[in-house]
Amino acid sequence: MDNEIVSLIMDGTEVKGKFISRTSRDIEVEITSPYKNLSTGLHIPSFRANKRYYNGKYGEIRAKDSLRELYGIGKDIEKILSIMIQTYLSIDKINSPFKINL
Repeated sequence: MDNEIVSLIMDGTEVKGKFISRTSRDIEVEITSPYKNLSTGLHIPSFRANKRYYNGKYGEIRAKDSLRELYGIGKDIEKILSIMIQTYLSIDKINSPFKINL
C-alpha cells in the first residue's frame, strides 16, 4: 500500500499526494503536487486501536485531511517566501547596516 496516490481539489487546484507508509495504526502522507517535500504522519494509540484503523476508508479520509493541511502549509510557505524576497530586494544594500550574503 505504500506509494498509493491520494488526490483532491482545493481552491480549484488538484492536490496530489501519496502514502509513504500505511499500517492499521499509522499513516504517513507526502504532498507531491503542487508542492513537494512536505509530509506528515498520524498514529492511533493502542488504547484506541480497536475503534479505528487506517488501512480502510478511515485511512483514506485522514490522508485527505492531512493532504489539505500540507497544501495549506505549502501556500503559507509560498506567501512568506514571496514577502521575504520582496523585502530583500527592497533593502538599500549600500546604506544598510545589515550585511547580507547569498
